[in-house]
Amino acid sequence: MSGQGPSYPRYAVSNGPEYGYKNLAVFYNACSFNCLYCQNYHFKEHTFSSRAFSAKELASRVDEKTACICYFGGDPTPQIFHAIKASKLALKQASGRILRIC
Repeated sequence: MSGQGPSYPRYAVSNGPEYGYKNLAVFYNACSFNCLYCQNYHFKEHTFSSRAFSAKELASRVDEKTACICYFGGDPTPQIFHAIKASKLALKQASGRILRIC
């Protein structure tokens, strides 16, 4: 559930909480910072396995109930080209409906 309506009505599905919608959270396993108090420090240790998605595959995860794609993971800049490509594909797939990219 998100609620962009009061602040950014142009980018909102409704004027209040967007019940029935979801965000696609994309956590990139990369960061160009080395923050002392990083809450995700363990991702630098590579002690886990993660699945990589192509930009096309990531964009295909967006459906009619997806209101936003949120990129995070510390700093998503190391994966910026992937994020931009996936976002463009997802926006094209959304064909005019509201889809926020954060």
